[in-house]
Amino acid sequence: MALLTNKERNELFPIFKTCTYLNTASTGVVPETAIAEQDRFMNFYRGETIQSQPETFEVIEQIREKLGIILGAPAEDIALINNTSYGINMAAWGIDFHKCDKILLPAKEFPANFYPWKVHESRGAEIVINDTSDEIFFDRYDAKVIAPSWVRFYDGFRFDLKQCAEIAKKNRSLLCVDGIQGAGVLYPELEKSGVDTFSTGGQKWLLSPYGTGALYVRKDAPIRSLFQGWLQRFLETKDFSDVGKYDISEPNNATRFEIGSLTYQALFAMNKSLELINELGIQNIEKHALKLANYFADECKNLDFEVVSPGGKRRSAIVSINFRDSKKVYEVLISKKVLCSLREGNIRFSFHLYNNEEDVEKTLHYILEATSS
Repeated sequence: MALLTNKERNELFPIFKTCTYLNTASTGVVPETAIAEQDRFMNFYRGETIQSQPETFEVIEQIREKLGIILGAPAEDIALINNTSYGINMAAWGIDFHKCDKILLPAKEFPANFYPWKVHESRGAEIVINDTSDEIFFDRYDAKVIAPSWVRFYDGFRFDLKQCAEIAKKNRSLLCVDGIQGAGVLYPELEKSGVDTFSTGGQKWLLSPYGTGALYVRKDAPIRSLFQGWLQRFLETKDFSDVGKYDISEPNNATRFEIGSLTYQALFAMNKSLELINELGIQNIEKHALKLANYFADECKNLDFEVVSPGGKRRSAIVSINFRDSKKVYEVLISKKVLCSLREGNIRFSFHLYNNEEDVEKTLHYILEATSS
């Protein structure tokens, strides 16, 4: 169960020389190739290469193409953003809300997918919280927006995007998804699924620096760009010799949701991270991560530990386990340099392209050590 040899893993991700890293659901490990690329960009500012805009714009387009492959979406429908919250806010403010319009949210959403919607109560919208963990809830109401996280942050529960989209289409709702806990490790097939918007930061499963991310907006989704920048209007010609003309139309693609200059140094790094993901193949990565997650969950069940995360079609790359004394087990794991997270009273483990069966077995060994003392 390995996508990378130990040599490749240690060269790309040196953290594995000293740690067992099972915490991508918190922060992904940025590969050394990406860090070197960010350094290369920063070196532009040391000399005459400071005016290197042509390469910068080329890299930006490469990123859109690579994200399109990873997300299953046309490159022109992807905006580059700096975090998940930005994308959710751009989508939410672009929707024309009226009094009593309902916004459906699953219970216990991560705050990044709650507050950007709650603020629209001031525009007359009504937040309705899900009381069940399946798609049927979304079919109970005549809603303006259905806004789930694709993968739930604390236990890895995965919604079926295609089923959600079918319900949304039937009820004339918009499906706006927080995708950060799946993008880069699972394949969402956004265009085929029928999702209207999908927002993700790059700092988790996309293995990119903070300040990177993507917002997918379906081509014919009725979502306006409420905020305006200038740079994106010039991207087609890249002619900055006469920026004082004010007759350039808003782009007819997702770049209309980008405002001004982007975090280019971080995006140069992201470009290399996405290159790695596509070299390995997003569907291969999904298969690999789910195998590890299932193996770990099954072994924990065999040891009579409570596996909080669902299995089957709900399984993601996140597995949360409840122990009699989760805090104690967590502290032992951290002391043994098994990096994971405490979430909602459980220990959350997450598996990605750089993990292997040895990581699972080592973690199980230390769990047994912690629970037998």
